[in-house]
Amino acid sequence: MTTRPETITLPHTGLQVPADHPQIVSMSSLPTPNGTTLVALVRFDDRDIGTIEGTTTGGDLWFRPTGSAFSPARFEEFAAQCRLHGQPVTGSQLINLLVEEWQISDQLFKAVAEGQTVARFVIDSGTLLTLTLRIFVPPRATGLSVAAVVPAGVVAALAQVADDPGGHWQVWTGTVWQQFPDHGAAEQDGSDR
Repeated sequence: MTTRPETITLPHTGLQVPADHPQIVSMSSLPTPNGTTLVALVRFDDRDIGTIEGTTTGGDLWFRPTGSAFSPARFEEFAAQCRLHGQPVTGSQLINLLVEEWQISDQLFKAVAEGQTVARFVIDSGTLLTLTLRIFVPPRATGLSVAAVVPAGVVAALAQVADDPGGHWQVWTGTVWQQFPDHGAAEQDGSDR
């Protein structure tokens, strides 16, 4: 009987990975004659194991190992241990999700450095839209939820942007993504005044 390793859930994509997993540690975009190329350095066990490369125009991304320690076949084996919404992921999905996780982390890091946060519209298949916002996010000690301090006008504007009834808005609190309540609920309890 094979046991699955201890897993963690990555905060921005919801991808479940073994606790000991490859991570993107840096990413850059390089202009080329064919458009912009993305190059992300991947590290595992304190060793650089390869890069994820591709174009930023929506083309395929691929893993290029730096040696034999973490081959493309091993990357596929690792992907089979990962889950998204309870389902196994392919190597290609894993690559895209690791890139998305790093890009969201980078966007949050930059937003926080400027006194801002990030809101996103999420559907089951992933994030459709992210916005950087300057709002007050209450410290945990106050006991206030993000919904209590996000102006109702902002919530209403974000709701108008979203045209997918199966999705919802979330705002980064500094530790987790917190879902916005629907605007109708805010009106009913008087919190939009």
